[in-house]
Amino acid sequence: MPRTWIETQAAGLALRLVREEDDEALFPLFADWDVIRWLSSPPWPYTPNIGYWLGRRYWGHGYMTAALRGVVDHVFCMQPHDAIYCGAFVGNCASLRVQEKVGFVRDGETMLYSRPRGGEFPHINTLLTRAKFVSH
Repeated sequence: MPRTWIETQAAGLALRLVREEDDEALFPLFADWDVIRWLSSPPWPYTPNIGYWLGRRYWGHGYMTAALRGVVDHVFCMQPHDAIYCGAFVGNCASLRVQEKVGFVRDGETMLYSRPRGGEFPHINTLLTRAKFVSH
């Protein structure tokens, strides 16, 4: 049976896949414009591309930095990929700062569709190589 969670020592977090019983906790987040306005659609076919979002009451506590670092570590330990991609819509400075703390660097801009905002918006692409993460 595949693992459905990732543990990280930082901030005592245990990350796991979303479960059906999480709906009551997640649905209110979709009503919070400041949370959902930064979402796009997941990429397909799969590339190691990380996207994330966090409820407003958890902002500013370092949770996402710890979570992102844990996910990146897991991907590089479990997968052969030499790079992971991430990014944020222009204006989402907090998300870009989280990525920078983990070692991601800017890798250009694209227009990306945002379902909550109903259109394409400028998106800053970021990249983290295995070598940079190990040395970070």
